[in-house]
Amino acid sequence: PTKGPFVCPDGRVEEREFHAGGPRADGAARVLASLAETEHLPLLEKVALESNPARAGSAIWLIADFQDKKAESSVLKIAQQATGDIQDDAIRHLGWRGSRDVTPALLALREKANDDLRGLVLLVLAQIWGDRLPEESPEDISPPWPTHMDESTARELRKKVDALAMAAIADPSTEDHVIEDCVGRLKLREAIPILETRVFARDPECAVTALRNLGGPEAVRALLRLTYVVEADAP
Repeated sequence: PTKGPFVCPDGRVEEREFHAGGPRADGAARVLASLAETEHLPLLEKVALESNPARAGSAIWLIADFQDKKAESSVLKIAQQATGDIQDDAIRHLGWRGSRDVTPALLALREKANDDLRGLVLLVLAQIWGDRLPEESPEDISPPWPTHMDESTARELRKKVDALAMAAIADPSTEDHVIEDCVGRLKLREAIPILETRVFARDPECAVTALRNLGGPEAVRALLRLTYVVEADAP
C-alpha cells in the first residue's frame, strides 16, 4: 500500500492509503477515460506526480488520451518532474503521441539524464521525428498532438536529433535496440558504414535488423555485402 491524494465526493482532497492495481482500479480508469474533461488535467497531473507507479500510470494514460494540446503539456511536465518508472512512462507516452514541439524540452532532459534515460529519450525523439518500423501498423499508432513549429526551427532540430542518433550508433555502449530503431525511423543511410564494420563485428543480428528497418537499395546492397563476409568467415 501507498498514500496519495483521494478526491472525496464533496470535492475535498484527502490523503488516503491505496493498494496498487487490481480489477477495480483498471475498471475505474477505463470509465474515467470517457468521463474526464480538460479541467481535470491538473488533478490527474497531481495523481501522476504523487502516487505509486501503478496509479500514476493510469493517470498518465488518461491524460495522454485527451485530444487537447494541453494534455501534451501535462505529460511533458510529468516527464520533467517525475522520477523512475513514472518518468519513463510519461516519456514513452510522448513517443506515442508527442508533437515535435516537445523536442527542445526532451533534448534538455537528455542532457542531464543517466545513460538508460538518455537512450529512452533518443528513442522517443526518433519516434517523434521518424517513420514507423516495418512491424508497426497504422492502427498501432495514436495520432500525435498537432505541431506548431515553423519550418526553419524544425530543420535545425532535426539536424540535432540526427546528430545525436549518429553519435549513439557510433558509441560501443549504445544498446542494440536503440541503434536498430534510430537507423530505421530516421532513415540514417549515412550509418551504413558503421553498421557494416563495428556493429556487424559486435552483433550481426543488430546490424541486419537495422538495415531491414532502414530499407531501400542502399540497405539491400549492404546486406549483400554482409552475406559475402559471412560466407568468407564460414569454415
